[in-house]
Amino acid sequence: MKKVLLFARDTGGANAIAPLYSALTKSNYKVEVYGKDFATRGFKKLGIVCRDITKSIGPVNEASLKKFLIGKKPFLVITGTNSEEFSEKYFWRVSASLGIPSIAILDHWTNLGIRFSKYTLRSIGKYKKNKALIFFPTKIFVMDETTSEEMAKEGIPSNLIEVMGQPYFEFLEKKSLQKVVNQRFGDSKVRLLFASEPLFDFFKGKAVLDKFLIYNELKITGLLLEIISKISISTRKDIEFIIKLHPKDKRRKYEPIKKQYLSKNLKIKIVRGSNSWEQITQSDAVISISSMLILEAIILKKPVICVQIGLRGDSPFLLVKKGLIKPVVNRLELEKELAAALNGTLGLSKFDYIRSPIENIVKYIENQKWQN
Repeated sequence: MKKVLLFARDTGGANAIAPLYSALTKSNYKVEVYGKDFATRGFKKLGIVCRDITKSIGPVNEASLKKFLIGKKPFLVITGTNSEEFSEKYFWRVSASLGIPSIAILDHWTNLGIRFSKYTLRSIGKYKKNKALIFFPTKIFVMDETTSEEMAKEGIPSNLIEVMGQPYFEFLEKKSLQKVVNQRFGDSKVRLLFASEPLFDFFKGKAVLDKFLIYNELKITGLLLEIISKISISTRKDIEFIIKLHPKDKRRKYEPIKKQYLSKNLKIKIVRGSNSWEQITQSDAVISISSMLILEAIILKKPVICVQIGLRGDSPFLLVKKGLIKPVVNRLELEKELAAALNGTLGLSKFDYIRSPIENIVKYIENQKWQN
């Protein structure tokens, strides 16, 4: 039985490759899953048994991976991609040196080139001056033709790129069709899910953040709760506002806001972890600045609100640039959108994507010369 090794470092990467596990197993491959950092939790949330690679090899570098892959003898390595460190990049380079084919599955439309560069997102300035694209897998699977074209423009060889679709989108689509997932709690509360992002922490302070956005995630949350609080008082509607923390978020930063607006009719929860699709389907609307949970909500057929009040210039959020959603850019718009969300009249957004990516990928693997 041929062995396929799956690896990811962050949650997005885990989401993109985890749906392949069952399909590959059914196709008579022996599949082993390894993760690092956020991906280990991501795999487990998706019901996949995952081993922390650092417990097997210690620090992830080319030397430790070479020894690891020689011992494992996989016939194929499938990874996610990430722009913050080098684990996947080392997997591709070492696999190539050992004659093992590798596939990277793209989970996101942003920061495309730097995922294959000698730089990380922290050195984006250096990347823009000299892309230094030096890490490549055998093949890169992307979600659509537009992404393929954009990657080629970044300097990534077009012969490496294959349009397959995004496996996680198929996973979410199946979840949206499961009645058990869409059952509500059986009460009359209106639930709004706010997907947090550690913008302020990432940009290391207000001075840098203000170049892009006047509001940070704390100010946006405060504005949301100010408006929602007034609505709950005037309508006596029971509202639950759920702050879903990003894996890199700090819970304590939201505690003062929670304390300020918590009331009889407005319950505020701060949650970490849990399956995002369950939290989305149990909510009446999903709100964020630029979290990709907005896209998940659209696929799961939930209304969304993208709040970008105070944005300087054009929106950098890909879903806005693609025309999938229109951002809320002033308070009056936000009041109207929130009122509609709380009344159940907020419309749905549409997103067209390639269907059956899991089948597409498995068929591609089976038809390659790697099988010989």
